[in-house]
Amino acid sequence: ARCRAWHALPVARLERGDPAPPFTLPDHDGRPVSLSDLAGSPAVVYFYPADDTPGCTKEACQFNENLSAFARSGARVVGRVAESTNEASRPGAVGYARNTLATLPAPARHLVLRSLALVWRQAAQKGARVHQAIGIEVRRLADELGLGAADHVFAHTVGASEVMGIAKALRIAPELPKIHILLSYDMTREMRGALEALQWVDDSHRRVRLWTDSSRLAAHFAKLGVGGVAVLPVPHCIPRSLRVAVSREDMETVTLGYLGGARQEKGFDLLPGLVEELIDLFATGRVRLAAQTNFALSRDEPLMARAKRRLASYPSEWVQLLDGPLPPQAFFDALTATDLLLLPYRRQQYRYRTSGLLVQAATVGLPTVVPSHTWLSAEAPMGACVTYDAPEFLGPAVRTAVNDHAALRRSARVAAPCFGATHSAERIVLSLLKRG
Repeated sequence: ARCRAWHALPVARLERGDPAPPFTLPDHDGRPVSLSDLAGSPAVVYFYPADDTPGCTKEACQFNENLSAFARSGARVVGRVAESTNEASRPGAVGYARNTLATLPAPARHLVLRSLALVWRQAAQKGARVHQAIGIEVRRLADELGLGAADHVFAHTVGASEVMGIAKALRIAPELPKIHILLSYDMTREMRGALEALQWVDDSHRRVRLWTDSSRLAAHFAKLGVGGVAVLPVPHCIPRSLRVAVSREDMETVTLGYLGGARQEKGFDLLPGLVEELIDLFATGRVRLAAQTNFALSRDEPLMARAKRRLASYPSEWVQLLDGPLPPQAFFDALTATDLLLLPYRRQQYRYRTSGLLVQAATVGLPTVVPSHTWLSAEAPMGACVTYDAPEFLGPAVRTAVNDHAALRRSARVAAPCFGATHSAERIVLSLLKRG
């Protein structure tokens, strides 16, 4: 059995009427609140274990319904979440859902909460089915292909449910082939539990190899106690005939490219403001923008839709919108028609995470604009990118890249052959086999 040690701290028990002890803690929106901030007027401070769970959401809604009564008495209401980080304060679906829920009338809110409780139960059941299905699929694949202990299976970019399923498959059939698992995202509580289960099952069989595609992410896992995670390069999918794009260094117009999903974490919503900031370059024909605009049904959709409408309002000579997912040949065409690739990703989400688009760009000798202090800025070929520190500095960075484009393009083209070889699929297969 696994045990977890808790370090007990001496806590004074408060009785009714006792003065509140001094404190400074983040509230429900992540803002720091001190006892001194509440002095001089009544205040209601309530504590809850976790954001966006049925019980705690219901508790918060009860306080929300009585805000008018608290306001009449002059009392301020502050919620304090017991989690170390308040997920709802960060951009994401949970924060959006939480804020939207608070605006609903009480009857509608209770109906939504009952529906959410049902969804949570169904999601838990679905997770259990995913565990079972993945385990069955792994065993079926091994049987159909006649895979044995000397063979290798590569599971690319799996989640906690898939890891748990592989652990269950190994427990039932320890004679499975070697399984290589690629971890591509920051650690979560679910993934930690799945990896602990996998390690416990595989401890005697040594059939599993853990990988990530970022040295930063490997260090992140090691810091959290998950050792033995090796690093694989991010593969590219560029045909040899396109490994180095056609040189157009004497061009009059620089085509800025945005490819991939139109998501907030990838900075699609920054593009309209970028056009406004560089409007002198667009108006004189110095630059144009080609942007892929497919976005999934998610919390980001309203924001992305507004950004797309703003981009569509500009002259077609300035902005070209590429709607929907691009098939491989259309993607290659769009990439090689680009002169400067924009990767305005949010730094918080891409501290450790990788970008296949950066790899594709570097393989064809394409300069980029990327956020600093991320995997992208560390991995981009030297002299072939311009970095910026915050979204408000994206415009100046792009302007600098346009002015220095010829030099950036030459550096990118020099680095492309070596970069492409390092990130080839052949190199990855050899790494998997070498580790065994």
